[in-house]
Amino acid sequence: GAYLNRTIQEIYEPGSVLKAVTMAIAIDQGEISPLDTYFDKGFIEVDEFTIKNSLNAEYGEITMTNCLEYCVNTCMTMVSGKLGRKLFHRMLERFGFGRITGIELEDELAGELIPWKKWSRSELATYGFGQGISATPLQVVTSFAALANGGKLMRPTIVDSVKHADGTYTYTEPRVVDQVITKETSETITAMLVSTVSRGF
Repeated sequence: GAYLNRTIQEIYEPGSVLKAVTMAIAIDQGEISPLDTYFDKGFIEVDEFTIKNSLNAEYGEITMTNCLEYCVNTCMTMVSGKLGRKLFHRMLERFGFGRITGIELEDELAGELIPWKKWSRSELATYGFGQGISATPLQVVTSFAALANGGKLMRPTIVDSVKHADGTYTYTEPRVVDQVITKETSETITAMLVSTVSRGF
């Protein structure tokens, strides 16, 4: 409710939403926990590229919760690396990236999520913090809402009801598309995001 709205409006741009989604996937897959640590030196070399944190910041030893609080790009490269290309791609698809949501609007775009076999090491690294993935605002909001909704990815809708010629109504019912993470992971990532709102940038 109010927390989700405040988070989207005041804290998150699309890349930061991808950080939260990536972190939730890794927690759900048992690859990391909120208190796991990472030593950040402000940059990391991947292929021929140097990946840096915003404002060229260097954080030293941080937890995964700190990683979200301070939007640490280098930390997220480690998280996505633990998932690997195939699993990470499959989970991003389950979260709705690279496909239409099915909302009742014409000409909805699917965004772009290239096949995992074509991902370079640097693309796996940068996708973890949202660079290189093309997504619509609706996909971003829908995926983020699943984190705080018990892990349930919902089909968005703009139609409340349809009035038929005979005067009867058909009402739109909430539709769960997928259980993308467990309820327990949803509670964990939500607590981490609450900390991000309270203590982060």
